[in-house]
Amino acid sequence: MRSVPTELNDELLKEASFLVKLVELYFSSTLYITDCDVDLFYDDTLYQSRGFSFPSAEFSLSPRIDQVTLEFDNVELEFSSIALNQEIRGKKAIIKQAALQAPAKVVAVSTFFMGVVDSCRIRDQRASMNVANPWVYWKRKTPRRSHQSTCPWQFKHNETCRYSGTEEWCDQTYARCAVLGNTVNFGGFRWLPSLINKKLYWGRGMPVKSEE
Repeated sequence: MRSVPTELNDELLKEASFLVKLVELYFSSTLYITDCDVDLFYDDTLYQSRGFSFPSAEFSLSPRIDQVTLEFDNVELEFSSIALNQEIRGKKAIIKQAALQAPAKVVAVSTFFMGVVDSCRIRDQRASMNVANPWVYWKRKTPRRSHQSTCPWQFKHNETCRYSGTEEWCDQTYARCAVLGNTVNFGGFRWLPSLINKKLYWGRGMPVKSEE
């Protein structure tokens, strides 16, 4: 059973108050959103009104992964743009429950769930994200980075991609990186496709074919 702060509990007993959710997603630029019909100000921060829901949640007292699924409206493709242009997995997410009084005044807040984004799915005009507690790191496979022909870096990341020009997109291919003049920071292994179905000989050179 989850404990409710006294301040929030007092507000819940009042008929004039009602509950909304406040969600904080700590991506490259933090998103503050609420399921309230109007934008809300809380703690000097503007939470923008967005349609979202919680279709599923899993909690347990055992040492397992608690997780919550968030589904957002994606009519304007806002979340599609975010997911395609940066790595959102592993980024912190906080879900809060807030009591309001008219006119849209936040009077009490309690943290409902805190964790990291584990996965994301974009389909049609909806986007869903699974937010898991830190136990999810116990299932991380190592090494995390696998060899791939495309670049794994987040576009314009200061420590990996390091591209600082005026272009606004990259498809993570070597060809695009060459156009951007940034191949020195290309993180992929562009020769991998050419090695498919070829026999590789390690350490001793190619075997010499015996003469018949």
